[in-house]
Amino acid sequence: MTHALWLWAATATAAATDAERSRRLDDNRACMACHPDQSLQWLASPHAGAFVDGPFLSALAREPRGFCRGCHAPEQAPEVTSATAAAGVGVACVSCHVMPDVDPTAVTVAGVTRHPDLTPVDCDGCHEFAFPDGSARLEPLLMQRTVVEHAGSTMPAAACSSCHARADADGRHDHRMAVAGDAAMLQRALDVRVERTEQGLRIELRTLAAAHAVPTGDLFRRIEVGAVALDVVEPRAPALRWLSRRFDTRAQTNAIAVIAEVADDRVAADGSARVIELRVPAASRRAVAWWVEHQRVAFPRGSEPAAQLDGRMPMAGGVLPSP
Repeated sequence: MTHALWLWAATATAAATDAERSRRLDDNRACMACHPDQSLQWLASPHAGAFVDGPFLSALAREPRGFCRGCHAPEQAPEVTSATAAAGVGVACVSCHVMPDVDPTAVTVAGVTRHPDLTPVDCDGCHEFAFPDGSARLEPLLMQRTVVEHAGSTMPAAACSSCHARADADGRHDHRMAVAGDAAMLQRALDVRVERTEQGLRIELRTLAAAHAVPTGDLFRRIEVGAVALDVVEPRAPALRWLSRRFDTRAQTNAIAVIAEVADDRVAADGSARVIELRVPAASRRAVAWWVEHQRVAFPRGSEPAAQLDGRMPMAGGVLPSP
């Protein structure tokens, strides 16, 4: 696709020599000196920590690909495998605000000079791209597809920054880049409605303040929907369902086996309902606790009950009293 890995390609071009890479790091320090408030926000962001994030480093150790480093350490040359100062800045100020080979012609209200083509679609360089085995595929498959989801969402005109880097009264954007680790953002993302059924609970999920599918982005994310009857004599295991994209290895018509998407039961970006029916024994006579939780798994096998969790964050929940 046109913008796939745009940021990686652009930065690799700009950082063609050690001297140029060093200059970009100097420029980044200058950004921080002139914009201390934004710099402190950025330092606490997942952008700044992109290359030192624990789950990412674990995944990189299993698959040490330049493909991964291109987005998590865009200021480092992609062929360099060791951690350097350039990798340590993660996605830096210059990664987004200093584009190569472009004549800046516009100035934002915050004083940051940007070229007129810096629009939400430019985020897709690292938030929408195909699996890296494209040469073996008869048809490409997007590994992340947040931008496509955004285009088909209930808010296609909304800028990514309107949710993830909100502006204050003076027009200065918050550079902490609120994402899946932000509890308040997650709790705004979905409209959740719960009712009893003869067999348990019916839970209806729709996107509310999310302009993409939920969860979106990397394949290590899933939503857990669960319920359990309370006040029972014999404790029972909760009823659980996981929402994610799911994959398997399939042979193409040319007999070459590739990763194929076999299911996607996430909450869709277009506002349509994802209805979950949970069978909860004793629910018709007892109080029932229910929850919706955002989870990050160690391996992209989001529908497996025994998946190892790297993180979890509540999105919604409550207790239906006994009838």
